[in-house]
Amino acid sequence: MKKKLYHYRMSGLEGIYLADGFDIVDTHRGQGVVFHDVEGLHRAIGRHLMKSRKRLSGPELRFLRKDLDQTQAALARLLGVTSQQVARWEKGQSAMPAAADAMLRLIYAETIGEPMKPSVVLRVIDGAAKGPSKRAVFTALRGWHAAGAA
Repeated sequence: MKKKLYHYRMSGLEGIYLADGFDIVDTHRGQGVVFHDVEGLHRAIGRHLMKSRKRLSGPELRFLRKDLDQTQAALARLLGVTSQQVARWEKGQSAMPAAADAMLRLIYAETIGEPMKPSVVLRVIDGAAKGPSKRAVFTALRGWHAAGAA
């Protein structure tokens, strides 16, 4: 019997679904969910965002910052802005400039050991779409990765 897609909300992002890598379990409080390798899942989500052909949204910025284990102040220092500016980007009160978007992707890529050429990142975000992300489905088969967007 094929599992239904699970809407994974723990990431703080809309549109993240799991095809597998989780189990529905019965507990004394009712049904619960057990996720397999949450760290690997979050790394796959981060990798997906890093390579995304759309500008990062506030929640996506927050997700990457947290996956990097950075405070708003620490990320602000890396990007050369104030912590208040990072907070405004995360809340969607102002748009993150393309240069900051590119720098965050490069920092993330370097941190996870998958460096990207700055020229590639700049080309990706130069033509990047704006607006809500599409649904992304992740699978744990042979390690967490994006199975595709729906």
